[in-house]
Amino acid sequence: MPVTARGRRSAAPKTSATFGGVDWAGIWRRGRRWSGSTPGRWDARARTFGRGGDGTFAPAVLRLLEPAPGWSALDVGCGTGALALPLAERIRRVTALDFSPAMLDLLRRRAAERGLRNVRPVLGAWADDWKALGLAPHDLVVASRSLLAEDLPAALRQLDAFARRRACVVAPVGDGPTDRRVVEATGRAFRPGPDFLPVLGTLLSLGRFPRLEYVSSAPARVFGSRDEALETLAWTVRGCTAAERGRLARWLDRTLVPSPRGWELPGRRVVRWAVLCWDKEEEP
Repeated sequence: MPVTARGRRSAAPKTSATFGGVDWAGIWRRGRRWSGSTPGRWDARARTFGRGGDGTFAPAVLRLLEPAPGWSALDVGCGTGALALPLAERIRRVTALDFSPAMLDLLRRRAAERGLRNVRPVLGAWADDWKALGLAPHDLVVASRSLLAEDLPAALRQLDAFARRRACVVAPVGDGPTDRRVVEATGRAFRPGPDFLPVLGTLLSLGRFPRLEYVSSAPARVFGSRDEALETLAWTVRGCTAAERGRLARWLDRTLVPSPRGWELPGRRVVRWAVLCWDKEEEP
């Protein structure tokens, strides 16, 4: 059963992380990649989250994680289980942490459909006290496409502290999954947020020297209806106004093409992710 009580949150001031003369934590903070990331926002996205993936991401990341069958793993920001569920098929047990109740409900349902009984969903956020949520160290701790914490050094220290053997972060390269065409269709100028570089710089400032590898995918953007396309893509533009939705709807009317599965946004983009892993034997 998920933990429904939230852990105590720290009121500690924002920390800095300087390496090579660059304040990487400050770059991350000013980029505001986490802005608007509330449980309610992700609850609204849960139903269609992960639809249209090409199926290559999780296997590619799992090859780089190299978990042993007897390991335990903590998946931070697990969503609906894109990584947690295939991971649970390979190792002893998985704790799946997310702050969206709707995401955890879908993860629980999908685990049951796959006959997995070694997945423990836990309701919690980056800023929570994970010990107060009942979490303990795991052999592997991974934050895959989920590093939305405002205080980057504190988040990475927490990942490191809860990893007995290995920790890993998967972060976007460049634009990541954001399709700048969608943002510009609303009339906004596209301004990319910080990618994996502040994560790498912050880890180096903390005395961790991660292995850096890349995985890529080219997911199809297929929707069951035009309304679903509008809802899903408008969600990616935080604070999308009625006027912006109208411009996006008109662009979709001109752009979407029919496919056997519904409506497809043409022009597949290659999305690249940086996978940064470090082993705990290498003490800083």
